[in-house]
Amino acid sequence: APAATDPPVKTQPKYTDAAELRESFMDAINLEKAANDAPEGSLSSALNDIAQDRARQMAAANDAWHIGSGYSETVGSMSSARGVANKGRNAVHHCPDLMECTSFGVGVAQAADGLYYYSIIGEYRNQIAYRALDEVPAPFYIPILAKKG
Repeated sequence: APAATDPPVKTQPKYTDAAELRESFMDAINLEKAANDAPEGSLSSALNDIAQDRARQMAAANDAWHIGSGYSETVGSMSSARGVANKGRNAVHHCPDLMECTSFGVGVAQAADGLYYYSIIGEYRNQIAYRALDEVPAPFYIPILAKKG
């Protein structure tokens, strides 16, 4: 007779994606950018993927931290989805570089304990060109031109 086996153990997931909050974050960011005469931003699917991965890592660890990859970034947590408007508007002040960004990635994941972790990363036009040259961009980079003479 075949040996009896134990039923598979069902494990609780460490996080649940909450990417449905992405647009609300972007709307809040653009409200604050408009109030400060800053350029409107839009979501980038490539940056969304990076930000979502970061949010998942934070939710799985129940901790928020900056990863630091050369993107303008703000991260954090909130106790409910109702915090999106406030957190989105504050993001561009917490990381002032985001005020100048035009391309954004937003990631949101809910940890098993119910907290939402978010990552907002931004890229401004000149930053993209520096990446193409494999340079690490500095915030508000200003090129120094040699004088001719």
